[in-house]
Amino acid sequence: MYDKYFSQDELARLPLYQGGKTAETEWRALVDEVRALMDRGIAPQSEEAQAVSKRWMAMVERDTDSDPRLLAKLNAMHLNEPSVQAQTGITPDVLAFVLQANAESKLRIYAKYLSPEEFAFMREHYGKHTYEWPELIGALREQLEQGSAPDAPAVQQLALRWLSLFRSYAGDNPETHARIRLAHEKEPELMAGSLIDAALLGFVKDAMAHLKPR
Repeated sequence: MYDKYFSQDELARLPLYQGGKTAETEWRALVDEVRALMDRGIAPQSEEAQAVSKRWMAMVERDTDSDPRLLAKLNAMHLNEPSVQAQTGITPDVLAFVLQANAESKLRIYAKYLSPEEFAFMREHYGKHTYEWPELIGALREQLEQGSAPDAPAVQQLALRWLSLFRSYAGDNPETHARIRLAHEKEPELMAGSLIDAALLGFVKDAMAHLKPR
């Protein structure tokens, strides 16, 4: 099944695949822990669920070598292959629970910086494009590694997509955007699990600076 989604070079760079039975055992234990929370009726908003989601995201970073391109392919494999879901226990409802708990941990931080109206909009829309971000971040990573200029047409198209996904939960108010930027400056935890490092973030900012007004 891995061969269906990954090249041999990618498998050689994928710690999850290279980890074999050890990684499989670690993930099964964590999945069982998440399933136990769900069976007990624990809400994603709970401290317990958010703590587990943070450990989950840390393991994702570790087992993808912080490469969003590998994560995007892992997501596709888990979402499209019932046999993989059955083997790993990472079913759509388990994944949805973890992603919601992770989102709640971020929203709790954003709430300190936004007005009630801004936060209500963010809460309603945050997470709707969760599975699109790794693919987009991976495409930008590819451009960065290839040495593409921030104003290159391909990079500009990706920057426009980034801006669109951002506005989908942040809205169009520049003042709201400024408050969100401030939150990111003061709260490093907001970037945890994002697979975005300083080099990539700088590249995106440079690309945004070259966008033509629309």
